[in-house]
Amino acid sequence: MEILNNETKINCGNYTRQNVEMCLIATRGNGLPRKSASVRQIIYSCLGEHSEKPKEVHHRLEELYGDVPRLELFAREKYGDWDVYGDQAEESIQLI
Repeated sequence: MEILNNETKINCGNYTRQNVEMCLIATRGNGLPRKSASVRQIIYSCLGEHSEKPKEVHHRLEELYGDVPRLELFAREKYGDWDVYGDQAEESIQLI
């Protein structure tokens, strides 16, 4: 599944002017049961800080899967009870 962030700024690209960012969802094993069938894929949002993800991404993933352990890779800051991994995140977990 992909969630697209439609940014209002047109960026550089090799072939097209990239203005979307994909959010990839990775699961282990058979995956997780879906808690909501109403979660939409496309998020229209204004640009935030550099590399900042819209909070709507977190909200939709929480609605989609419910209260399960979550890890955001390459995060810059911690969001709620999510674990984060990133060299700029103060509360980054250690990966083995």
